[in-house]
Amino acid sequence: MATANLSPTLLSSSRIQPSSPPPSPTTTPLSIIDATVVTFAPSTAIWIYPSPLFSAPGSLIPNLIASLSHTLSSYPHFAGQFQLTPYLTSSNPPHTERFRRCKTTYGTPTDPGVLFETSSIHTSVDALFPSTQARATTHRVWDATSIGFQKWFFPQEPMPAQGLVVKPGLSSVQIRITHFECGGVAIGIRIFHPLADAHSLVQFARDWGRVNRAVMRGEKMPQIEALFEPALVDREAAGNVDAKEPDEGVLKVAEGLGLGRFDWWLEEGRPARLEGNAQVVIPEEVPPRVAAARRAGRRIPWEEWDLSLPVSHWIVRISGDEVDRLYSMATIAAQAAERGTAHEAAGSREDALLRKEIRISRQDVLLAFVWQLIARARNAQDADSDEYPSFYIDTTLGLRPRLGLPATFVGSPVLLTSLSATYESVAGLQWNSTAKQKSFPSAEATAMSAARLRKHTIAFDSERIAALLHEMAFEVAPQRIWNGFLGRCHTMATSWVRAGVWSVDFGFSRVLSNESDQGSGRGQGLQWAGNVMPVLDGLVTVTEAETTPGDGRQDWWKGGVDLDINMEKGTMVRALQMLEAWRSEE
Repeated sequence: MATANLSPTLLSSSRIQPSSPPPSPTTTPLSIIDATVVTFAPSTAIWIYPSPLFSAPGSLIPNLIASLSHTLSSYPHFAGQFQLTPYLTSSNPPHTERFRRCKTTYGTPTDPGVLFETSSIHTSVDALFPSTQARATTHRVWDATSIGFQKWFFPQEPMPAQGLVVKPGLSSVQIRITHFECGGVAIGIRIFHPLADAHSLVQFARDWGRVNRAVMRGEKMPQIEALFEPALVDREAAGNVDAKEPDEGVLKVAEGLGLGRFDWWLEEGRPARLEGNAQVVIPEEVPPRVAAARRAGRRIPWEEWDLSLPVSHWIVRISGDEVDRLYSMATIAAQAAERGTAHEAAGSREDALLRKEIRISRQDVLLAFVWQLIARARNAQDADSDEYPSFYIDTTLGLRPRLGLPATFVGSPVLLTSLSATYESVAGLQWNSTAKQKSFPSAEATAMSAARLRKHTIAFDSERIAALLHEMAFEVAPQRIWNGFLGRCHTMATSWVRAGVWSVDFGFSRVLSNESDQGSGRGQGLQWAGNVMPVLDGLVTVTEAETTPGDGRQDWWKGGVDLDINMEKGTMVRALQMLEAWRSEE
């Protein structure tokens, strides 16, 4: 059906507080890393049920509000007031009080609470979202461009520090419940990124779902384990982060890490549309000598990103068999390079040794496949690679295991990292003279990029991350440096693999009975569940499909993988054509 004129009708709006608030006001500084993601898009996800089953349909919203309020008692900071620290004239404030560091205050009478909206939309779930069966068959390639995810299913209130300007009273967590004409329900959750990454968002949604099931059944409330202790991250920093000056020896350890290090404060090439934006302006309160005291980053290549171009949003299902096929192709190519049987142009001895020493994963191969696909599609006319001196893939890296944090840790311990290579090697042109002579994908290019991605990831060990935390602690403003970029030379990929988005269960999909709840209904009744990203050229998300058996298992890809891809419209058309040609060879 046509979606151009769809618009939700707001039914109600309220602010939800914890049912058991903290006994006294509390202010907690967020971590060194949390301060670096203030300008990131909020962590956002949606769960859509086509026809929930209720013992009493009128109890839907009251139950959700009651269960949310109870859940917030274990996440009280989600209802609090986010703050950015001002510039202090003190010569040596502690690292948590330096300029534009983050903190949250909660347990006060003026807490903003969690914004909770209800709305209706005049269409059915089936009219917008293909069924889970169709996603595996007739809609393996699905055009989601016309679906207004952000506009229809989430509150429109800004985040509390939009544009680095804090507005008191704005909620850091925003929720909307949307009713469809068919009786279906959508639950959209958006959380300010400094408070929660994808892992924390899904953990919160899973806990809320568990509590809601208990409320619906009149059962005892489940125990919630949510660890909010940002200082655990800062304790892993090398050196003394509260010293007056950084340790140059520690800084050198972090220098070689694969990071974009793009500097918002450098004026060269900055578009006129950004003039006056707080993100790019050196704040007046920061003395010039202080701003110049820290080394500048790289110039942002604004000329590579044309925001006027239309962007398409497609979701591509890669089956488990296709993942295995890609992995087999890449590993065979790597083994051939090790034996020296690959074509001479397949790379240097150094490349062969890299593929021999690095054990690639299926996720490495998938990312390499997408990187190659986008590279080919962006330059699919005549292979004039002079336009692309370097090609980048910017990936998010979760730090919980590297920092020794438990799975229940709530926060945003993630890094945006950047890996560059020549356009020829990413696209596979060095294995043949022109793109027109080559089939897609190139096995050699896939193997090489997968090995580079694995080596890139391994480099972020505990010692280097500790050094990077030290560096971040002394940055004049943590949001000054952007470690990724978008535009024609960049692909920005994030993974929600093993986040468990399909394991969230609000209890809407089962007939209420006395049967025991083992939490085993992997999204039973869900028609769609997944993250929601801005529609920007080059943004890609990798997520397990809904049919994947079990959470956290090694065979996460067996039920299929969804690639959520946003690309310039013409580039997307070429990419889909290459995908179709590849599949026709099966």
